[in-house]
Amino acid sequence: MILAMRFILLTSFFFIVFSAFSQEGSVVFDRVLHDFKLIEEERGVVITEFFFTNNSKDKYSVVGTKSSCACATMGVSNKAFGRGDTLSLMVAYDPTGLPGKFNKSIEVSFKSNKGEEIKRYLSIKGITVSLSAKESLIKKDSLQKEKNVTYYYTQAEVDKKINDKSEDYKLFLKRSIKVALMHKNVKLLITIYHPEPDFEFEKLLRNAYETLKNDLMEEGLPEQSVIFLDPKVELSSQEKYLQISIINEDSYLTPNVNEDVLAELPISVNGKIEKIQINSAQQVALPVYFQYFRNGLRDIDTTNVNFITFLTELTEQIKGKEELVELKVISSASKWVYASDDFDNGYIANLRGNNSLETLINQLNAKKINTSKTTSELQVKVIGPAMNKRNYVSFFYRQYQYLKIIPVYKVEAKEIRGALGFVNYYNESKEALDPRQKQFYSFVDQLAYLIKNEGSVKIRLEGSSSKTGNSPMDTKEKLAYTRIEDLKDNLERELYKRGLSPQRLIIAEELTLVQGPEPKKGTPEEYRKAQYVKAIIVD
Repeated sequence: MILAMRFILLTSFFFIVFSAFSQEGSVVFDRVLHDFKLIEEERGVVITEFFFTNNSKDKYSVVGTKSSCACATMGVSNKAFGRGDTLSLMVAYDPTGLPGKFNKSIEVSFKSNKGEEIKRYLSIKGITVSLSAKESLIKKDSLQKEKNVTYYYTQAEVDKKINDKSEDYKLFLKRSIKVALMHKNVKLLITIYHPEPDFEFEKLLRNAYETLKNDLMEEGLPEQSVIFLDPKVELSSQEKYLQISIINEDSYLTPNVNEDVLAELPISVNGKIEKIQINSAQQVALPVYFQYFRNGLRDIDTTNVNFITFLTELTEQIKGKEELVELKVISSASKWVYASDDFDNGYIANLRGNNSLETLINQLNAKKINTSKTTSELQVKVIGPAMNKRNYVSFFYRQYQYLKIIPVYKVEAKEIRGALGFVNYYNESKEALDPRQKQFYSFVDQLAYLIKNEGSVKIRLEGSSSKTGNSPMDTKEKLAYTRIEDLKDNLERELYKRGLSPQRLIIAEELTLVQGPEPKKGTPEEYRKAQYVKAIIVD
């Protein structure tokens, strides 16, 4: 018996050692899990990159990838890679229509030149927020004073997690459940008041979302009945506290008439000219529609739940005020070239835009909206990096195949805009943008002002890399483009903190440059001037 036990233990030991050796001696990933943390549904596809290295003496090739959900897609080279070679696997996650927490598994299959097959397993996770998110109409005052708040819970210690289970918090949960039962859902708005711009807002928001959702589900409320609206972050207040509010559904979409009036527009009513007052709350209140184009689609998907919701809300808000409304339609295409396409991407973007605008007008006419009184503007663009199969896989370019519809009232902001741009210089190639600098916050304030008062804002982005170093030219171009992506992420995050939809930010153009003196022929300052990212507000 003792000998048998020793044999089993010894066998198990060699099996563990052999398994560990086998893992170490073949294909190894840099990590097996990526946490996207908090992502917004309206921003669409998010992408991460896993790296894997061949530590064996054999050559391997990727022969297959699959995920536990069609929402996660992969892109990877199928060429053989030998010992010491490192390749990357790009994973894109599409959160559209998938609010809440997610955890998806990915299987990657490899085959060696000797016919040996191995599999590696990865995971991506995170939390998708802003299900059918709408911009908050609350601008200045505390939510306690607003009529569209049915109930709120306030936590004085802003740094403290929501885990004290106080009586006030328990009462708030009961009120949330009652509202959900009456309206089939409950809309919750989280507001953080804090004077420090570098405070970790995302960390606190993540905890608040997770705790609220889990506690409400434990009380028997289905996950799909809990809707988180775009959070609000108040940076100007000297107070520090967190507040969760239940928003009354009927009054949430009603403009706040106490806002400062921006303009008075003359309209004809029964043959007489009358003046209509338009304020900033009405500007932001108009809903925005966003759609990616995939699988050959060249028109609005009118069966999409998001479009149906958008159309219903837009109809309710502009009926009787059609002559004051302008429909901004932005149709974008990427620079990827498909061999099966007979037309260039600019033509396709124009075709999608015209088709979508025509469909939108027909849909509004069917809703008894007099579109002959509205004006429309179609903006067509081709953006993203130039096609480069070495640095980017095909699905990376899908994020530039999209349509935006931004209805706005025809009102111009009166306030002087001040500086129209932002620029950040880099001392090192791998240095990231610091969003805590005052110039960046000042630029975001300008964007926020124009969005609140004009409904949208258009910017031009430029990323640059110097010619110094031994890396190939296309790698330097990728670095320049990475800087643009980093700036976009930071701009969208800051707008999101201010309770504004990032979709109202229109990217007119993206330009990447590799410039400056040739390697070893310039001064450090000359190279530094070529290492930058820039954003400019354009008309």
